[in-house]
Amino acid sequence: TLGQDYLGVNTLFGNIVNLLSLTELGLNSAIMFSLYRPLNENNEKKISAIINYSRSIFNKIALTIAAIGICIIPTLKYVVNSEIKLSYIIWYYLLYLITVAVTYLATYKTTLISADEKDYIVKTFYTVFNALRVFVQIILLIITKNFTLYLIAGIIFNLLFNAAITIKVNKDYPFLNDYKNEQLTKTEKKDLYRNTKAVFKNKIASLVLNNTDNIIISSMLTTTIVGQYSGYTTIYTTLIGLLGNFYSGIIHTIGKLNISEDANKKHETFNMVHLLLFMLASITSMCFFFLADDFINLWIGNAYIMEKSILIAIIINFYIYIIHYPVEIYKLTTRLFIKTQNIVILTAISNIILSIALAKYFGLFGILIATGISKLITTFWSEPCV
Repeated sequence: TLGQDYLGVNTLFGNIVNLLSLTELGLNSAIMFSLYRPLNENNEKKISAIINYSRSIFNKIALTIAAIGICIIPTLKYVVNSEIKLSYIIWYYLLYLITVAVTYLATYKTTLISADEKDYIVKTFYTVFNALRVFVQIILLIITKNFTLYLIAGIIFNLLFNAAITIKVNKDYPFLNDYKNEQLTKTEKKDLYRNTKAVFKNKIASLVLNNTDNIIISSMLTTTIVGQYSGYTTIYTTLIGLLGNFYSGIIHTIGKLNISEDANKKHETFNMVHLLLFMLASITSMCFFFLADDFINLWIGNAYIMEKSILIAIIINFYIYIIHYPVEIYKLTTRLFIKTQNIVILTAISNIILSIALAKYFGLFGILIATGISKLITTFWSEPCV
């Protein structure tokens, strides 16, 4: 309803605010790892201490993201290459920033539910509120064609999701109120900091690999191309999200298994997960190749269809991303992220260098294929070895 410029801006801002979530420092994953043992032992005091600590940290993170995001505003004129007025660009960006900041106000609660192997509860709540949000946003766009109202609706539904999760946590974990003053020891905080520091480096690589492409495309090519390419991005992220449900559905079960089971059982489970994800990645990649162009044509028209080389580059990145899931699951749940923290930094750096270099010669294809190449020469072979 709003055209390629607004579509490009919407996609670009999504990537920028995702990069801002670096402020989380990987704390969420570190807390998740810390919760596995006390949840397995039903240690209510320890669970409460971890949640009390994470609540104060995530509230500070929300404020920090807002502050850093505001500091980025002067650079928008260099990143956004669009016909939309700069004053509108800044306003839209601020609304996007608020949308992301408020999500952190309930993160520690969703972390507890997920670590307790009840991620289906979080997914159910998210699906319901996300479906309602999308429905309201569609109506607003059709009737008003107003991008501001579209973004404000996103903020409102994020707040409603937070409220619903809070009510659920208070109901299912009443002991949190009984131990609301329980605190972690200095040693436990130090151990959590060590885990967070290692996860942070892994998180940097993931965010750079998945969120800098559109920024480079916008600044080196045009924001309009980001809009045209966003049809494929939507399919890519939706498929990642669908397969990610499998990932998030088993990671906490495997996390507890790695605490209680022997090495043979862990290895057997790893092989099962690896085989299943290989099958899912292969079948989904083939369907992606044969059906993506037809789907985009039916959905938004042939003006958004790009050459086959672009589609192939996207599918290569998609396949590498999914096939690496088993390694990611075991890396996070066995604390091996401490041993791989420096490898992923190399991945992030090589991706930026290759994207800029290949963009000059191959344009959009060069930027996209750089992501796959940077993974193949670093984490794709080294992390499985670890």
